[in-house]
Order: sequence, then C-alpha cells, then structure tokens
Amino acid sequence: MIEDGKLLRPYIATAWEDTGTPEYTLHAHRWLLNKTGGHAAPREGVTVIPPVFIADDATVTQSVIGPYVTVESGCRVDRSVLSDTILDRGVSVTNQILERTHLGERTVLTGTPLSANLGDDTTLGPPDQDDLPSL
Repeated sequence: MIEDGKLLRPYIATAWEDTGTPEYTLHAHRWLLNKTGGHAAPREGVTVIPPVFIADDATVTQSVIGPYVTVESGCRVDRSVLSDTILDRGVSVTNQILERTHLGERTVLTGTPLSANLGDDTTLGPPDQDDLPSL
C-alpha cells in the first residue's frame, strides 16, 4: 500500500470485539448498535424495538424488528419477527421468527421459524413442488 502511495494513519483502538464465531459476531453487532443507536425510518405496520439499523431502501412490512437487528440495503422482510439478527445485502425473509441469526447476501428464507447462519446466495425454504426427475 505504501508503494502505491497510500496514506496510512495509525489509530488507537478503544475497543476490541472478536468476530470469529457466530456468537461473537452477534455480540460485536450488539456492541456496535448500542454505540451508534442504529437508524430506522418509520414504516407503516412495522414495530421497531431499538437499537436497530434498517437501510432506507430496504422493504419491511407487517413485521416486528428488534432489538439488535440490522437489515441491509436491498433486503425485503415480510410478516416476520426478528431479534439479534443480521441480514446482509439483498436478503429476503418471509413468514419467519428469527433470533440470533446471520443471513449472508441474497439469502432467501421462507416458511417455518428457525435460527440459522447461512452463507451468501443460500436459499432455504420448502422444497419445490415440481416432480422429481426420472431415473
């Protein structure tokens, strides 16, 4: 970076939060939301229990969000209850009760309530009703 001419400035770390496991990631998430207070514009039919961060372009309907929830840009949450949950960009959650959950980018989660940590581009829901392929 120095060879590329980047200016490096040292900063004193005033806090250290481990994020090496799902539990520690959620702990660090709580710490950050407590420190910043979060952000959530009012939405009709949505109850927010702070601290919560909901991106302005996220769509949230008929849901209870919080405490300690982040809903990133491009997410859609319908008819769900979320607490201690992180939704990365583009996640879609419908008809869920989630607690202590982290969903990776573009995850789609519908149906039965559960707790889960899912990676990017994951889809979890009822199986397709299409016929199974023939042998």
